[in-house]
Order: sequence, then structure tokens, then C-alpha cells
Amino acid sequence: MVAMRRWFILFLVVSFAVLQGILIALLNSYQTQQANNERIAAFQQLATLRAQFDGLLNANLASMRGLRAEFMANPAIDEQRFATLNQYLLADDLHTRHVAVAPDLVIRYVYPRNGNEQVLGTDYRQLPTQMESVRQAIESGDIVFQGPVPLLQGGEALIARVPLVHDDNNWGIISQVLDHQRLFADAGIGHGDSLNTALRAGDDHLAGDDQIWNHDVVELPIQLGVLQWSLAGYPTYGYWAPPWWHYWPLLLAGNLVIAAILALFIVVFINHRRLQHAFSQITEQAQRDPLTGLVNRVYLRQLLGRYIDYCETHQVKFCVLFIDLDHFKQVNDSLGHDLGDQLLITIAERLSNRLRERDIVARIGGDEFILVLKDVDDLETCMNLANQLQQTLTQPVELDGHHIHMHASIGIAMYPEDGEDVMTLIKHADVAMYSAKSAGRNTSAFFDASMQRSAESQLKLSEEMRIGLSSGQFVIYYQPIVTPAGAITHLEALIRWHHPQLGLLSPAQFIPSAERNGIIAVLGDFVLTQVCSDLASLRALIPGVKVSINRSPAEFNDPQVASRWLAIMAEHQVVSHDVIFEITESMLMPDQPRQHALINQLDEAGIQLAIDDFGTGYSSVNYVRRFPIRLIKVDRSFTQHLAEDSRVVAMVGALVQMAKALEVQVVAEGVETQAQAQMLETLGVDYLQGYLYTEPLPRNELAEWYPDYAARLSASGIVQIK
Repeated sequence: MVAMRRWFILFLVVSFAVLQGILIALLNSYQTQQANNERIAAFQQLATLRAQFDGLLNANLASMRGLRAEFMANPAIDEQRFATLNQYLLADDLHTRHVAVAPDLVIRYVYPRNGNEQVLGTDYRQLPTQMESVRQAIESGDIVFQGPVPLLQGGEALIARVPLVHDDNNWGIISQVLDHQRLFADAGIGHGDSLNTALRAGDDHLAGDDQIWNHDVVELPIQLGVLQWSLAGYPTYGYWAPPWWHYWPLLLAGNLVIAAILALFIVVFINHRRLQHAFSQITEQAQRDPLTGLVNRVYLRQLLGRYIDYCETHQVKFCVLFIDLDHFKQVNDSLGHDLGDQLLITIAERLSNRLRERDIVARIGGDEFILVLKDVDDLETCMNLANQLQQTLTQPVELDGHHIHMHASIGIAMYPEDGEDVMTLIKHADVAMYSAKSAGRNTSAFFDASMQRSAESQLKLSEEMRIGLSSGQFVIYYQPIVTPAGAITHLEALIRWHHPQLGLLSPAQFIPSAERNGIIAVLGDFVLTQVCSDLASLRALIPGVKVSINRSPAEFNDPQVASRWLAIMAEHQVVSHDVIFEITESMLMPDQPRQHALINQLDEAGIQLAIDDFGTGYSSVNYVRRFPIRLIKVDRSFTQHLAEDSRVVAMVGALVQMAKALEVQVVAEGVETQAQAQMLETLGVDYLQGYLYTEPLPRNELAEWYPDYAARLSASGIVQIK
């Protein structure tokens, strides 16, 4: 704790120093930017001054250009004409001191004459200081500037010269003498409100404040022919950007921000461990199953994907186990979801404890787990590990006084033989798991190609069922249930599928697939709707007849199914006691409270319930006694062995006696011979069903069959029950 406090104090000191450095750097950057902005503004002002100077200069030169044009057109101008021209060309606001014209380089004309008489007769060839610029003007044929230079009359001035050419000969030269100081002043060069400016030629000061050259000025060149001048500017207040002490408000504000940042650091430090813990929890939730703490589906794909990359590089094999707990749903519904969750936690702990640390254990949803056993390169080792896991899972679990026995179906896929990517391996292990369930559960199965073909075939069959339902391929057949005397009291509705390629299919060929793929509810609703539509015509054909419909246990997984069935019957105005629902014995087991509630709801609505294939599953007199069962249907396997096995006779007889004691009627299925019918009548069976009377028939064929059958009954003295 002390070490961490020292570390934090050091961190604060270093942070303060760093932040102060950043603040100073920011202020320095701001100061530099401000100076740059001032320089840019100054440069723009200098450009404006230069433009003003150029404009004024050109305005002055315009008079010289006019005079030049006049002389070139008529060199024989007298002094009167010369004076008149200059009076016209030289405005009062111009900066021209005087104009001199020198034919053959000797000054013969000057305007104004007053005060400039002494320059008349001057030969430029005798003035070396001016002759050079005269020669340059003659050679260039254009305006050349000189100066400022001393004048013969006294003082200094800027001189502009332009040659005069007549008949392709140099006739002379015009010199325009400019008052440069007034020109500079009118152009704005000198002191300004925010910018002091100065002008110089080389090292010679021309105008403005000559002291600004001692500062960090901005400069702009002014080009006058061969003359190169420099126009410079510097702020009047003496600096481009204010000195540091001008920034104390910003410095104060910056330190307040630093203090706030350091205070935030302190808060962050205090809450660091709490935030770290929260982040760890978020990461854990994103990667882990919240119930068991195992790897979840998303994180499994990431881990398995990375491991596949490793195995591909290093040529390593492994296996994937897909584990599904057998009958977990019944246990969960029976014991409640809280104990179901505890059971899943226990199973997860057993799986984790059984495997190596480097292996992966994941829960991907519900009662499904996936195990990745690393570095397992042969089938025998993988199967041995699967068997050990089976033994671990079958050990009883004690939860809240309940002694629970669990087992699992395990599907196994090998890398790379059964898949080289995450989704394929999981999919194939899943297919193998369903194969293990089909083999009787509580076992393991390796994936092979035939399983995939079977799974694809089942998927294709499911799609074809959906198409068949929408295109009228499914039809209802009816098989009579008769009294021992032969009178028809019931009809069992049996669905058949007229498959376009496979022909007529019985329920055994497609119902399991419908149950696995979630189509059973649609099929069940179709059967009930069709029966309700047919019932009126069936009762008109066979007065008083009732119709029984087989219901799949999978349909009872929907808590709204009973309400939906009753709504279908109400829509077709079918009286509930005219319909019998046949359910399996497994529906009556004590671990299915939700299903039991639906059974009771149907009974309260007046629908009779029958147990189908009684004696083949979880047969229990106690189950029958506890539930509103009106019929039990003895499986055909008993009927088939009546004549050859006395024990079967005894069992059927006992069953009939038990049913009578419970006031439950008995139907014997699979009656094919008269001998079987007589024995069952002797044993006291209430109703018979089988091919002895007729095979299942579509409604229209039943309508054709029944009149002959009724006639035979009548000839035998038997009256159809109404």
C-alpha cells in the first residue's frame, strides 16, 4: 500500500511536470501563431502600401509618357508648345518637381522654367553620376529610375528617364524629377497606427523609421527597373506577439485545468481497482456462460478458430465432443428451473474437473456442452475419454433431497478428418450426437459421412413437408374402431403423405423428422382442422361416431397448444366430446407438470383422452388412476401373440380387469383374425381395431366401404350403434 502511494505521488509529480511542459508548449505555440498572424497581417499591409506607391508612381509617369509621344511625333517643338504640354499633363496632385528634355543629351527644355534655369545647357556627358542611368535608358528603350540623387538646383530627388527615338535614331532623353519624400508620404510609408514602415535601397535609408531595421521586420521588395528597394514593417507597439507576462490569465487558467486533471487522476486512481474489476466482469460476461462460468458459444468459436490455425501450422490433431444431456428437459420441468440450474452447474464442474487444463469446456446453450480435447490424434483415445466422461456424468447428483441420475449422448468429430473449420466441426459433432441419441441415448458416436447424408436427408424431408402442407400432399385416412360385435363407434384419424417421388408415406416415415425440426405443430394443427372439417359428414355417414387423433409429446412443449386446439374446434363448431386425443404413456410421467396442466385443461374442456400403445413404455396403473384417461389402447404386439403365448393372454386379461376397476375402456389394436377378435372379446376388451375390419381409408373411400359393411352387420342381426 505504501509503495503504491509513493508510486502515485511520483506519478502526480511527473504528471504535473509533463502537463506544465504541455501548457508552456501550447502557450509558446499560441504566441508563435499570434506572431505569425501579425506577420501575415503586416505583409498584407506592406503589399497595400506597395500597390499605393506603384499607383502613385504610374500616375506621375503617365505625364512623361504623354510628353514622350508628343516629341517622338514632332521633335521640333518650341518652348511655348513644351510649356503648354506640361501644363496640360502635370496635375497639381502629382509629385513631379520638373521635367527636362535633352536633345542630343543636352538639356534644352525644362518645365517649370522658373527656378530651374541653371540646368539649361547641361550636358549629361559631363555628369558622370547621371550619365550611367541615361545610357541604361537609351540601351533599354524604356523608363529607367535613378536616385534619389543630388540635383544641380540643390536637394535630392528621384529621377525617371525615358529615351526619345525619331526615325530610328536616338534623338534625346526626357528626365522627370520626382519629389520622392512627398511620394513616399502620400503612399503611406512611415508611421502607421499599428505598423511602422520604412524604405531603403541597399543600406541607404529612403523613408520611414530607420530604426525598425534593428528589429525582426517583414520585408517586401519594390522593383523600379534596375533599382531594388526594400519596404519593411514592424509593429508600432514593439513586438509581433506579446511577451510572456501578457499571458498570465491563460497561464492561470491552464494551471487550473492541470489541477482539475490531477484531481481527476486522483479519482481515477482511487477507483482504478473497482473499474478494473468491473472491466474484468464485463470481459468475463462477454466470454463466459453466466450460469456455469464456462466458455460461451461466441468465445468458443474464437478459441477454437485460433487453435485450428495453430494445428494447421504444426500438423496437430484434436477432437470435438458435443454433449447433450438426455431427458434434461423432463428433469428441469419436474424439479423446477432453480434446481435445473444447479444441476447444470454440477455437470459443468464435473466436466471441467475431468479434463486437462489446456482443454476447452463450453456451454453453448440449454443442456448442450462442447469439449475440445487438444492433442488427441487417434479415435481410440478419444472414445476412451468420451467413455470416462459418460461414467462421470452418470454418477448420481444430490440436490435438495433429490437423487438425480443423469446420462448424456455424445457426438465426436475429429480434426482435420471431419472438418477443418469451426462451424463444420461443431456441426458434424452435433450430427454425431443426434446419431447417438437415435441409437438409444447414453452413448457416444463418431461422425461419419453417412450421418451427414442422413441429416441432410432429414432437412430435405422437412422442407418437402412444408411444401407438401401448402400444396395439398397430406391427407387424412380413417380406420374404424368397433365393438366386439362389429358396430363402429370411433374412427382413428391417421395422416398420410402422398409424396411426389416416394409415393404414399406412413406417419412412421416422417413424424420423427417433423418432431425434430419443429414442423409437428403445423402437422398437428392440419390434422385437427381437417378432422373438424370432415366430422359433420362422417357423423352423417356413421351416426354417433367419434374421432380420435394422435397427439405428439412434442406438441405439448407449447404452453398455448391446448387453447389453440380448442379455438380450432370452436371455429368449426365441433362439440368437444366428439373428439378423442390419443397421447403416449410418457406424457403421464411425474416429471412433466406443464404437460399435465395442458392435459387437465383439455379434460375440463370435455375432450376425452386415450393412452396409445399402452404396455410398451412407462405403463403404470397409478398414472392412469391420477389422470382423466377414458380409453387405453393395447398395443398390437400383444394382439399378435395372443394365440401363441399364454402369458400375453394373462397380461391382457389383467389389463382389462384393471381398466374396468378404474372405469376405463380398452381398445385392442392390430386385430387381423377372427380368432384374435374372439379371444379379445372373451377377455372383456371393449373395442377392436385392425385390418380384420378394414385398413385405414380416405374419407371418400370410407363412404364407399361403409354401406356394404353396415349391410353385412344388419344381415347378421347387428345394429350400428347411434
